[in-house]
Amino acid sequence: IEHDLGNYATAEQMLKRVVAASPSDIQSRRLLASTLVRTGQGARAREVLEPLLKSGTADATVLLLAGEVEEQAGDYRKALSHFERALALEAGLFEASIGAARVRLRAGDAERAVADLEAVARADAKRAGADLLLVDWFLARGQLDRAQSAAEALVLRLPDDPRSHHTFGLVRLARKDAAGARAAFDKAISLAPRFLPAARSLAALDVGSNSIKLLIGTL
Repeated sequence: IEHDLGNYATAEQMLKRVVAASPSDIQSRRLLASTLVRTGQGARAREVLEPLLKSGTADATVLLLAGEVEEQAGDYRKALSHFERALALEAGLFEASIGAARVRLRAGDAERAVADLEAVARADAKRAGADLLLVDWFLARGQLDRAQSAAEALVLRLPDDPRSHHTFGLVRLARKDAAGARAAFDKAISLAPRFLPAARSLAALDVGSNSIKLLIGTL
């Protein structure tokens, strides 16, 4: 419960005691490794997962975590290997598919990664992760037409998700359409009044051009 609530310091202390008392318990090791990954303690997470990886008892979730650890460490070859092994055990595992594509983007295999993300977006119409990564990638490289196409498709598919409208607003902002961006950010806020990214984007619009440039530059 503490892990799922994001109370990682408390979760870590509890899970460390469980792992110490029952070293062979896979579930507690998974949760402890997940906690450590989410607090940037990749080296310690690797140590926690290592017995499972060496024993051959690693399931898809363990391999997914191992991939995240190696991605944090910048070892994209190992990360990709873990993500692909997770997919071999559980075909279509969303997080592993996204992880593999994300690593390929960072490793320079953009063409394959973009194709994979587009396939994931088509296959899993109820989740936005692949689309969000695509739009960010296109925006960062100034490919505004492709970014807009991906953002429009996301809004059509998930009209009740505030991230859809916020992402579309970022595309309009990159196209210097402040009015269109504001309308999209307002829509995101109307769907989720506590959605911080849209509130931050609206604030940047209100402050002025310097903040807008900073906002786009952090995508």
